[in-house]
Amino acid sequence: MNKESIKVTKSQSGKAPGFVEMNVYQRIAHVQSLIGTVPMNGYNSHHKYKYATEADVMNALRPHLAEARLAVIPEYSDHNIEGNLTRIYGALTVVNIDNPEEIVKVTMWGEAMDGSKDSRGDKGFYKAYTGLLKYGLMKVFMVPTGDDPERTDGKENKTESQSDTVAKILVNINKLSGFAKFTEYETWWDGEKRQYSQVNQDKVDNAIAEKGIDIVGAIVDKTIEDVNSKKSIPDLDEYQKKWNSKKSIYSRYNIQSIEEAFVSRRALLNATPTNGKSSGAAQTSAPPGPGAYKNDHTPRTDTPPNEDY
Repeated sequence: MNKESIKVTKSQSGKAPGFVEMNVYQRIAHVQSLIGTVPMNGYNSHHKYKYATEADVMNALRPHLAEARLAVIPEYSDHNIEGNLTRIYGALTVVNIDNPEEIVKVTMWGEAMDGSKDSRGDKGFYKAYTGLLKYGLMKVFMVPTGDDPERTDGKENKTESQSDTVAKILVNINKLSGFAKFTEYETWWDGEKRQYSQVNQDKVDNAIAEKGIDIVGAIVDKTIEDVNSKKSIPDLDEYQKKWNSKKSIYSRYNIQSIEEAFVSRRALLNATPTNGKSSGAAQTSAPPGPGAYKNDHTPRTDTPPNEDY
């Protein structure tokens, strides 16, 4: 690149010509050389550890970006929502203020869970956008936060402390009961997981996935038991109406066996006279009882808890 094409005078920029002749890549490298360890002012009271917030990262970068005369423009391109999970796609564009046509554009994505009961995802979008911006800035400008997992100086071995924290998280996941508490914990983890190594993220993600299947499996068993207990079509209709009003919150899981139970029970009640005696009509087989279903349709060998869903 011809430096004359981007050279500006001191009166235009307030900086010495030797600095303003830098191209956008040199300016980014200049910021990377100046940025120190970012203080971790965020604090997780549940697991008792500190982390760098979005404000921590921005406050550390802002004066150096101003000195290097770089502007950072976040850009949104698309997003999708699946249940309570919002994923947003976008980019960060780093602009050389002294030559606005000289840019570096980095595509990014972020995701977050919105645990609100109405599942509108209104909080998830902004949480995902914040994550995109925070981690995009950290990676572009190589921002250290002092939580290197390979640190071995004895002062703070984050691999060891992170492993201890993950062990506690796994114990807490195992203790969860009820879908509401499970969803709340899943939402919390989604907001915290990027502070952990990929290996530890995978451990917790897998544990949460398995726990979700177990909890919903117990709910499926209990619902089928309730369906099979209905003695009349009106009672079954009322119960199915209640179920239909809330089944969307379990949309990530295989709950088809509940729909099959409603069909089987309805057929059985329609084929049975109100006096309880056989009408002589062809009888349908009774639907399987609780314990016969799991989300993957494999037999359950455990006795499901009496979940309040």
